[in-house]
Amino acid sequence: MPVEECFTQVHHFKWDSSVLERLLEVAETKKDYSFHKEYNKMYRAIARTDWKINIENKEYLVEKLNNFSYIDYKDYPNWDKLRSLIINI
Repeated sequence: MPVEECFTQVHHFKWDSSVLERLLEVAETKKDYSFHKEYNKMYRAIARTDWKINIENKEYLVEKLNNFSYIDYKDYPNWDKLRSLIINI
């Protein structure tokens, strides 16, 4: 299906207290099916920034939610930009 017609969000990282352990575990598998390179890249990026993620970094496209009771897909203004970045990887 063309991405212009239907674009599915895929989140590889579960952001909870175990994220660093899981990132490292998958990064060390070195199996193509595991996306180990992507996990290794994320783990190294977090390590370089003293185990923190700077949400002020404009490259990360972090936005404040308009409604804190739920996440509304339409609240995020950068879907087109993000989709373009993803399909060009």
